[in-house]
Amino acid sequence: METLKLITIILTSSGIWKALEVLINLRLEKRYRKATIKQLDIQGNAAIIKNWQEWSEKMEGRIRELESKNAELLQVISGQKSRIMHLEKIVCKLEKRNHILSAEIKKWNHGFTT
Repeated sequence: METLKLITIILTSSGIWKALEVLINLRLEKRYRKATIKQLDIQGNAAIIKNWQEWSEKMEGRIRELESKNAELLQVISGQKSRIMHLEKIVCKLEKRNHILSAEIKKWNHGFTT
């Protein structure tokens, strides 16, 4: 009977230790899963931040490029405006000259018809 009690005590104590071991392992696995998920979140966030930085750097480069092209186009437009103003002055002078010549031609034609 004593051996039976001793066997029962040993089995019970080893069963309790086994149960504690299982509980501890479950907690450790849960912590490990949480840590793994946290690490994956950190890696994902780092990748997102890196992508965001690369995108913003590319956009800044494109903006600088467009600004330089814009400055060039503004210079071209300014040159074309001054050329147009110059040509308008020439056209105005030629219209006046044309008017004068038309008047002289009318005088000439009037002189021959009379």
